[in-house]
Amino acid sequence: MSSPLGSSQTSSESPIDFRIAIIGGGICGLVLAHGLNKYAHIDYNIYEAAESTSDIGAGISFGANGQNALKIINSSAFAAFEKHATRNKTSSSPDVWCKYVIGKGDGAGNEIFTLTADGGFRSFHRSNFLGELFEAVPSERVHFGKQCVRIEDNEGSPVIIHFSDGTTATADAIIGADGIHSTIRSQVVGENTGKPEYTGCAAYRGLIDMDLAIKTMGPNVQNSRIACGPGSAIVSYPIEDGKTLNIVLCDFEYGEWNHEDWIAPVVWDEIEKRFSGWEDNCQGLIKLMKADNHQAWSLWQVPSLPTFYKGRVALIGDSAHAMTPFAGQGVAQGLEDVLVLEKLLGTLTDNDKALDIERVLSAYDKVRRPRSQDIVKLSRETGQLFALQLAGIGDDREAIASHHLGNTQKLGHPNLQKQIHEAIGWSSASEADPARLCHLDLATGNVPKEDSDSE
Repeated sequence: MSSPLGSSQTSSESPIDFRIAIIGGGICGLVLAHGLNKYAHIDYNIYEAAESTSDIGAGISFGANGQNALKIINSSAFAAFEKHATRNKTSSSPDVWCKYVIGKGDGAGNEIFTLTADGGFRSFHRSNFLGELFEAVPSERVHFGKQCVRIEDNEGSPVIIHFSDGTTATADAIIGADGIHSTIRSQVVGENTGKPEYTGCAAYRGLIDMDLAIKTMGPNVQNSRIACGPGSAIVSYPIEDGKTLNIVLCDFEYGEWNHEDWIAPVVWDEIEKRFSGWEDNCQGLIKLMKADNHQAWSLWQVPSLPTFYKGRVALIGDSAHAMTPFAGQGVAQGLEDVLVLEKLLGTLTDNDKALDIERVLSAYDKVRRPRSQDIVKLSRETGQLFALQLAGIGDDREAIASHHLGNTQKLGHPNLQKQIHEAIGWSSASEADPARLCHLDLATGNVPKEDSDSE
């Protein structure tokens, strides 16, 4: 017989109007929890399929848009990021984000351009960031070993979540933050829609002790760098406060993926052959990886979904729009999702609970789906750019720089205020005044108590 979980986690002294179930304890799910901590009328529980937190993870970097969204969502989440963020160590300017060079072919070793951004490059190791985010979430709100297998969303009653261990939980709304392998996605768009698509690309990853890397290649190895070459690229940047060098060899011409798992062993000689003839700096990075475990990581994306919600169930992050890593926007787009959704959930009233929730999720879908799906396409295009395969540009260094700078502006400087304003406007059930939200303070996330008449 099943038993209910998470029906109430708060004292009766603080009445709860809405109960939110977050399926998935990854970055987006945990950051959403941090955002919901601000609202006394919302209770939440996180249901994570894994039995415990994991040390497994890779180096991650995301742009200014993700960092700004994180600041607004909750200072605790941004503090977790800042604690583990790693910057370039020897760049001439603190605002340097990444140096792009030609890695193979004519002009190998020559710089294409150097990208700058306010605050410069910042990266982190996923497991470190997750651990910090978990610290600020009350333990009674986190439930491990809870693999969602089915959801019942029946009118007039709470949504019921069924887990693989036979237990159930109830909530007023379900947020699927369970990643590219999402089980919630099929609840929203159906079993035969939105299945992840293999992109034809694979990556070989290595985490190298930075002292060894410096000894082998010199101090500049501590800075983020992307080497572009025919059909491939080599990415390297520091993580873990500069103690580790993250190296990713990207193969855009890997071809068919004939493995059952998404990660497969690979013979080192195949990697060495694939990246032969690259310039000296790249050869140094490749040699550093030789002693590491050799695996090919296939790269997949979620195709454009017809909707991000159905009834009282919604998708965020990779469950909605998993993308290739080439634009550095996977996490950033998820954080934009969280920002908009968290603000909308904060406006909920208890006048007509089910109707209010569906209006909020519909507004979220209208604002976030078009932008995030555009970024999925742009990320694939960025990979083609790095592989010197983008039509009309190829290996033209000036054209690569111009195109990528234009895309960076589109990616990294969205109007977050406008997204929130539009979402609140769509949510006609909200009692919030959209005119006030257009004055949202991006530094704090605060909305002024009174509107100003000044422009």
